[in-house]
Amino acid sequence: MVTRTFLSKTNTIVNGSKDNFGLNPILVLSYGAINSRGLIWFDIDNIKKKVEAGDFPRETTRHYLKMSNCGSWDPSKFMEKKEIGKHFSDEERRAASFDLILFRLPRMFDAGVGFDNSLDVWFVGYNSASQDGSTWFESMNGLKWDTPGVYSPQELWDEYEKWANGEKSIVVGRQHFDYGNENLNIDITDYVNSVLDGADNYGLGLAFSPKLEMSGERHVSYIGFFNNNTNTFFEPCVETRTSDTINDSRYKFYAGKTNRLYFYAVLGGDFADLDELPTCEIEGVEYPVTRQRTGVYYADVKLGKKKVTDYDDCGNPVDKYEPRKSSVLYDTWGNLKYNGEELDDVELEFEVIPSSEYFNFGSEIESPKNLVPTVAGINDDEKLYQGDKREIDVVFRLQYSSDEYDLLDNAYYRIYVKDGQREIDVIDWDAINIVGRKNVFTIDTAELVPYDYYVDIKTEFGREKRIFKSRLHFKVVDNVTEIKR
Repeated sequence: MVTRTFLSKTNTIVNGSKDNFGLNPILVLSYGAINSRGLIWFDIDNIKKKVEAGDFPRETTRHYLKMSNCGSWDPSKFMEKKEIGKHFSDEERRAASFDLILFRLPRMFDAGVGFDNSLDVWFVGYNSASQDGSTWFESMNGLKWDTPGVYSPQELWDEYEKWANGEKSIVVGRQHFDYGNENLNIDITDYVNSVLDGADNYGLGLAFSPKLEMSGERHVSYIGFFNNNTNTFFEPCVETRTSDTINDSRYKFYAGKTNRLYFYAVLGGDFADLDELPTCEIEGVEYPVTRQRTGVYYADVKLGKKKVTDYDDCGNPVDKYEPRKSSVLYDTWGNLKYNGEELDDVELEFEVIPSSEYFNFGSEIESPKNLVPTVAGINDDEKLYQGDKREIDVVFRLQYSSDEYDLLDNAYYRIYVKDGQREIDVIDWDAINIVGRKNVFTIDTAELVPYDYYVDIKTEFGREKRIFKSRLHFKVVDNVTEIKR
């Protein structure tokens, strides 16, 4: 599962400047003649709710801060230069071969409403210039940072060394940039987990490594990232990835291998947790049950050869084991309790497929099936309002056949946008679930900015990997009624 949390507020603070850039669409970091740093804050309430519900298991969930680089190889196209303007020297260049570090902020900051540098304003009272909100000297009006710039370069250097040595530090993570046009992608799992455990969520600071900030170079080296004020597709976010793919073997249960049987607790059309873990019994044997997420439970089951009783020549019973043939078995789920009420046991069924159809030994190699996906749940070219949530069914049919289809446990989807000939990932390859008789995944448009989106499907079947391009196209429409001014 992949979810995205958009940043709530950001700001660029410039060394020695009282100007605020809280509404500027670019987060600019620099070192040399002028140092500037970034301030970032995001709300983790949605993440917290899913963690508390058990949908984001701590041991298998990772969180990443992602921001898109807005630099260019052509110096004439540096949009960041226009945002900082005359406050910088004429000797400016895009940085290359450097580290950026991410660190905890000691208190909350106000983003502010500034856009331009006051030195670029040609007449008094121009509303795009402001000194309200966070700056190099203050976290908000009337509240100074303990040290201008949040921390001094030396303080960051000391903390950076602690972090590098594995000691407790305010530094959260680091990313190396070779060319300077890479996107930001830093693992902030430890920071998020610390906030979930009760630490203050004051936000994060982003800066060049202290060694570069203290270099004393005469020219300015800088990098820019699109922030939450951008009017482009490249809005930054915290991406949360967790390994919780549902891979239900109920309708593809092979003898001789470990299969996973699922039990879904659905009340009023939505998943709900039972008071206790249910039990699962098959052929008189009880199998351990695990809760995967809200209302979703499973048992791992392996059925070997079937025990049968025969008789020898003297009429004595002898136990033998025979390969299982196609047969229907029943799994009984008990200990079903909800809000203190005991519910009746539920008996489900599954068909056992002989192991010979899964294990292929011999001199012949069976060719993989040529399966083609059909995607349903969103009409092609459909417009969705931001906040819509759709379940997407994927049916893998045998090519040139409308009747024969299969369930695939190695199928993946990808969501992306197009920029000319480029394809830009929104959600990189993520596993498609098997739920009952269908492959399925969910698209939540609350995690997508208004734009045109495309969906690819990838299969790994046997020895083949196939990618099916643009199996779905839809557009997310903005339904925002309030505008930040």
